[in-house]
Amino acid sequence: MSTPHSKKQRKIPRKVAPLLVGLTAVCFLCFVILSFSIPKPSPFQLAASEEGNALKWVFITPYGETDSSYNALFPSQEDCASMAGTPVDLSFCTMEKYLNMTAAGIPADVVTCWYTNSNFKRLEATGDNWSLQDLLNKEIPGFTLPEDFVQWCGNFQGQVYAYPHTRTILSEDTSLKSDAAMIGRKDILENIRWDSLEPLSKERFLEQLKNVRKAYPELIPCYVELPSLQQMFGVTADTGAAWEDPFFHPGTLEALEFMNNLFRERLLSHDVFTLSQESLLRQLQNGEIFLAASPSLGRLLSLLPEDHPIREQYEVLSPILSDSGREPAFTNNFEEQYASTLFVKDSTQSRPQARLVAAFYLQNMELSSQQKSALESSGFGSILTDAKPVKAIGIDNQDTVPAVHYEILFSLYSNTRLATVAERKQSFLENQVVNLVEDCSAEEVAPAYTRLVSELQSGDYQRLDTWKKQQYQKAISILQGEPVSPDPLAGE
Repeated sequence: MSTPHSKKQRKIPRKVAPLLVGLTAVCFLCFVILSFSIPKPSPFQLAASEEGNALKWVFITPYGETDSSYNALFPSQEDCASMAGTPVDLSFCTMEKYLNMTAAGIPADVVTCWYTNSNFKRLEATGDNWSLQDLLNKEIPGFTLPEDFVQWCGNFQGQVYAYPHTRTILSEDTSLKSDAAMIGRKDILENIRWDSLEPLSKERFLEQLKNVRKAYPELIPCYVELPSLQQMFGVTADTGAAWEDPFFHPGTLEALEFMNNLFRERLLSHDVFTLSQESLLRQLQNGEIFLAASPSLGRLLSLLPEDHPIREQYEVLSPILSDSGREPAFTNNFEEQYASTLFVKDSTQSRPQARLVAAFYLQNMELSSQQKSALESSGFGSILTDAKPVKAIGIDNQDTVPAVHYEILFSLYSNTRLATVAERKQSFLENQVVNLVEDCSAEEVAPAYTRLVSELQSGDYQRLDTWKKQQYQKAISILQGEPVSPDPLAGE
């Protein structure tokens, strides 16, 4: 499909590049696969800055502060300061901690979190944060966010409050970079004569894992997440013309049955549904897992240094073959979550805040002449200097398929009812998947799955499904420059 609004590969200032490697890792990777990991003071006990009026930037993470195992993936305080054009104090905490500290009057200027976090979404509605356009109007007059950007990133009232950190705004991705990957320990692959370039049948895959379990009883044979198996078995929500819930795809049943088999054969990690991503990465770094498959491992590998233990010990494997003959369908937006940033209105740092908005915009958008002029006349022309293209993230994979990056529109719920249903569905489905994999016999998986699909296709769940189909069509319309119909459910 044509994409009249497709942007050129975006350019960023050289001084911003180190941050974007990290911030893209943080906001496009680390919020998905790990907690931020750099030695820091306790939450809200901010690092001392040489200047007293530092920008206070809070990162809300699932686990708050963590250890320093993966600090190389996170931008430094200096990088963030370069981005903001002012000294920056970074702090890290959970959402609960942030809400408590906010209630106690402890200030923040900038807040970054998963965009799909329901509490983060509610922060938009408090009136305490800037509409991005209002902030730009105040500090960079003439820098207007284009209509298609607002349609893509804004709420149903037509306002953008949270800036999404993703390279996929207003894009139909046609790259061959894949976020997903399956990796195996090089030394063991060689010992058992497993050719990493050869796709394996499910039967042969099981046989090889049994060989590993026998020869290396101290290791976890495999850690394989359901979305990875779904993609290997050809599951995709994006048909090119419509959106379909990937859980209803026939490849999902095959993936669930295979995971069930792996579990019953004592080949699958018993922590596959509970292990934090940081713990997984630590186990990989220590070589404790023979094989791992995750929708985000491709991004991780592309960001890690060449001499990192994970890259040194593991190599990428060809996918497991589906019995149906469906081709693998790897995408870099499969159930993706975006980290986004809010800008607190009651702040004395509106100028650095606006600079951040402009710098974020440069990550993935081509500036108009009017926007460039506005930056220069407002004293922000320096961020345009020595620009260079953003590095593509992910690994090359011949099985990667183009995808419309529509997920952000799925977080823009037009009413609280839909948001509540989405939260309920996610929790319900997570529990049911565990039951299908760990509690069902081989014969019970298919009928239990059929009953589950039937339930998910009725009532409020069906209402949510219909709305998502509409949001997908909205994404197509925006990309093609067509008029966008009002959300019929807005304000209910």
